Amino acid sequence: VTATYHRQEDELDAKNEVIVQLINIANDYFSEKSKIRLLYSELLTEAGKEAEEHRNAIGELNNRMEYFDQLMIEREEDFKQSLRDAERQATKGQDVGEEHKEHERKRQQGLVDTFDMLMHSFGVWNVADLVEK
Repeated sequence: VTATYHRQEDELDAKNEVIVQLINIANDYFSEKSKIRLLYSELLTEAGKEAEEHRNAIGELNNRMEYFDQLMIEREEDFKQSLRDAERQATKGQDVGEEHKEHERKRQQGLVDTFDMLMHSFGVWNVADLVEK
């Protein structure tokens, strides 16, 4: 009976030792698993922060692009207005030049008509003779 008892106790101790080893292995596994999850969580948090910084940078770049697009549109409108003003002034200058040329032509025609009238009234057909009279 004692031998059976000791033998069963030894078997029980051996089984208990195996159980303790298995429990230690399971504890090590779950400890390692929790460390990995913590590291995973930290990496996700870091990636989230980097993504937020990236989104902020992209947002700022988009704002700058919109600002510069608006600035370019305004400058283009200013340029087009300046171009229209310059064309209008050039046209006005051409019109003034044309008016001046027309006025000068009329003045010369008037002089020719007056000179012709003088030649007819004096009956002289030689310009040198008309100038002498």
